[in-house]
Amino acid sequence: MGQPRTARDRSPYFLMGAAIGTVAAACWWQFAPVDPPSEQDAVILARAGPRGARSYETAWQDGKLTRPELRALREAAGEDIDDYFRREQPHRR
Repeated sequence: MGQPRTARDRSPYFLMGAAIGTVAAACWWQFAPVDPPSEQDAVILARAGPRGARSYETAWQDGKLTRPELRALREAAGEDIDDYFRREQPHRR
């Protein structure tokens, strides 16, 4: 019989497993479809203006909305909203 395995012998395998699990979770988080409330938010953001509408159409081309696409949609809708308030004249009394 050989000597019993120690924790030091198993630690590289544990670290490799943890690293692979972390990478897999990060990939799933980025590329998994978003939940239904976030899809509703995307519909509302698409109505903000032309950039939001284009970003919404681009995001749904593959049939699902992912977190990076939702982030880009929020940025585009934010630019539309900023443009709207830049054009609006302040009320004068």
